[in-house]
Amino acid sequence: MKAFFRGLMENYLPLPSIRLKTEYPDILGISSYLRAGGKEIIIHAVSKMAEFTGGDAVPVLGGRLFLSEMLGRVREVSLVYPDDKELAVEEVENGVEIELPEFVLHQIVRVRL
Repeated sequence: MKAFFRGLMENYLPLPSIRLKTEYPDILGISSYLRAGGKEIIIHAVSKMAEFTGGDAVPVLGGRLFLSEMLGRVREVSLVYPDDKELAVEEVENGVEIELPEFVLHQIVRVRL
């Protein structure tokens, strides 16, 4: 039943301009906001793995972030927590995708427009 409703939403509702493509949609999620000035987006990726394992947090693949071209031209993407490193940006139809690294609980990504 869950898959049925997810399919309905994916086919009939407009897609968000920022979304996470992952094999673990029940475990991983994102929250994002546009910083003052409109030139930076901060994205928090969060793992709920500890909820499923009774408190143990194990590394999980981060998935792929999709950013719609409607947001503007992506100039640079970097991981700012827990490490500080630039992330590769791949141009795809209607936007860009960024492969997120494996993480345990939380990571923060900065997108410069």
